[in-house]
Amino acid sequence: MKRKRGLLIIGTGVLLAAFVMVFMQGVSVAAGPSPWQTKTMMGDVIEVDLDARVIVLKDALNNEITFAVDDNVKNLEEIAAGDSVVADYYVSLCTDIRKPTEEEKETPWMELDETAELPPMCSLKAGGLKMYRAVATVSGTDRFLQMIQFKGPRGNVFNVKATNPSWLGGDEKQEPMIKVGDTVVVTYTDPLIISITKK
Repeated sequence: MKRKRGLLIIGTGVLLAAFVMVFMQGVSVAAGPSPWQTKTMMGDVIEVDLDARVIVLKDALNNEITFAVDDNVKNLEEIAAGDSVVADYYVSLCTDIRKPTEEEKETPWMELDETAELPPMCSLKAGGLKMYRAVATVSGTDRFLQMIQFKGPRGNVFNVKATNPSWLGGDEKQEPMIKVGDTVVVTYTDPLIISITKK
């Protein structure tokens, strides 16, 4: 009888341990942070390209920002230059930051042939988000939100979500790889509008 009870306890312990392992694996997968971050902005429409599904908005600081527009946005044809709008969008992803080469300094901005994978539940005819490479100056950082602001070579300002925490310092003890005032070459995606309405 004692032997059966001992085997039962051991068996229960093994099952419990297996359950905990599976549970922890599930938590690990589910808790993985998404690189995509959504924001909302109010702005004025400068230009709309219906065929390319691209829109240029001017924000409150007079920065002109070019957005891709998700195929699921069905009212783009109702938006025209001069309209004041409210847009929900996925922030640009930054996939690479490093010191620029002399050749890159001579061509400080270019559209790349490659595209980035779209956020979940989004769709574009091109199949992915356009990517760009620019020699730009770091004009602002937010370690908590992992956001970086750049002033581009054409005088434009753009914000990106960092995909490498070490760029801004993973914690307070880690020295950030970049700081305000640095000139770097940055590879980044278009921001992607997922909802837009007239004000």
